[in-house]
Amino acid sequence: MNITKRASVVAVVTAAATLAAGGLAYAYWATTGTGTGTAASGGVLPLTLTPGTLGTSVLYPSASADVVITVSNPNPFPVSLDSLTLPASAATAYSNSGLTSLNAACNAAGTGVTWAYTSKALSGVIVAKKTATNGLLTLTLTNGATMSNSSDTTCASSFFKMPDVLTAPGSSSTGTPVASISQ
Repeated sequence: MNITKRASVVAVVTAAATLAAGGLAYAYWATTGTGTGTAASGGVLPLTLTPGTLGTSVLYPSASADVVITVSNPNPFPVSLDSLTLPASAATAYSNSGLTSLNAACNAAGTGVTWAYTSKALSGVIVAKKTATNGLLTLTLTNGATMSNSSDTTCASSFFKMPDVLTAPGSSSTGTPVASISQ
């Protein structure tokens, strides 16, 4: 009889343990949930193009020279600059490389300096993303400016600010940004 009582106690304890484990398992598998998540895209800011530091290429009548542009990217992602659309208007002459003192005589006579082309396809021009400061790239447009043979002698030893680029379309890029590039 002792064995039967003992067997009954073991059976009850085993059953209780099984029910407890089964209850835990049931609660785990019966858990459900519903809901949604949210995400938002950021705005896209335009690139800024400004005159860059002059190189060694210089203009003279009936010739072309390089144009240096600094491209600034305020976006939190790298941008591939794909092309430029350039105006036909004349450049403005200055008497200093900082472009702060106009060369009035050259401007009055007509500088004769214009973009050498109306559009420029670009390849591999990837501007770094903004981190603590805007991403920067120095873009040199090889023979990007031209001086007509009718340029006045008052334009000698001048510095020219090219007319503003009309469009500079770009797109987000996963490519490797560059610090400077010539095209």
